[in-house]
Amino acid sequence: MPFSLNTHYLADYKDKFLAHYKGAREKYDRGALIDVIDKCNKKPRKSSKTDWPESEPTGIDKVLAGLAEMGMSGVKPEDLPKLLPPDRMEPALLIMADVRAYFQGTFICPSFIKEPTDATSSRLQAVL
Repeated sequence: MPFSLNTHYLADYKDKFLAHYKGAREKYDRGALIDVIDKCNKKPRKSSKTDWPESEPTGIDKVLAGLAEMGMSGVKPEDLPKLLPPDRMEPALLIMADVRAYFQGTFICPSFIKEPTDATSSRLQAVL
């Protein structure tokens, strides 16, 4: 791991970027699963003040409930790509996540280093 005095930020950013990169790779192998996760992330959260009838739990809701039942509480839908099996390109993804996390979290970057996630995904897709 690269040197930083902000190791907690570095580790957190690395985990987030690794999940993002794994999700981008998995979108081609398991596109339907990633689409369901994305759709779940975009739906509005339930409010206790609504009088709407509760709908049936989705597959993602069942998975999150099962993880909570196993003692893994606090897992959000965007965390689910972290649970996917390893990819043959995982070493390269780890390097990418390390480098990106270092430049994201250890100091204030010039604007040319901070590129939108869509640009990063486009570059990843070009490599794949």
